[in-house]
Amino acid sequence: MAIENFYGLEGLDGVGKTTVRETLREHGYVVLKTPPSSFPLKREVYDGLSTTPRFAFYLVGVIMAGNEAKKVAETKPVVCDRYLLTTIAAHEVMGLPPNLVKALTPFLKTIPVPQDTFLLVAEEEERMRRMLERGANAVDLANLKINDGILTGYRKWSSILNHHLTEVDTTNMPPKQVVEYIEDTVYSK
Repeated sequence: MAIENFYGLEGLDGVGKTTVRETLREHGYVVLKTPPSSFPLKREVYDGLSTTPRFAFYLVGVIMAGNEAKKVAETKPVVCDRYLLTTIAAHEVMGLPPNLVKALTPFLKTIPVPQDTFLLVAEEEERMRRMLERGANAVDLANLKINDGILTGYRKWSSILNHHLTEVDTTNMPPKQVVEYIEDTVYSK
């Protein structure tokens, strides 16, 4: 069952997540990221490991963020930047063993579900322009090979895990308009 007042923010690098996230914070949303700032382990250590331990690290971060979001959502709107859909879609395309994915799927369905997950997308040329403008890093460039698979995974896993997915094309929308669209969607429910 979806947690009212809890929203996910997903999308590939360069679609505007950071700007949208910070604008939502200015509008009174509590903003969480995965792994959350309270997470005691350093992601740099796990980013260099093979896919399965890296996935375990991020999954624990998602569980912590989901539990924190559930508490916060009782009194304030909360948005989580890169939640469960990114974690499973990215690691699956990075080579997470299919038998592990299948075995974990019932467990993944027990993790707190956002009321709505906003998937920010942008045309590839615009997304690349934004990434280069802000200074693409090694991770951004390495992800170019797997981005199509991640994007497909967002849609696939939202269906499997029962996450309501609202796609927002940010290609020709300034961040303020993206936030207005998200808030209009939130307040219309």
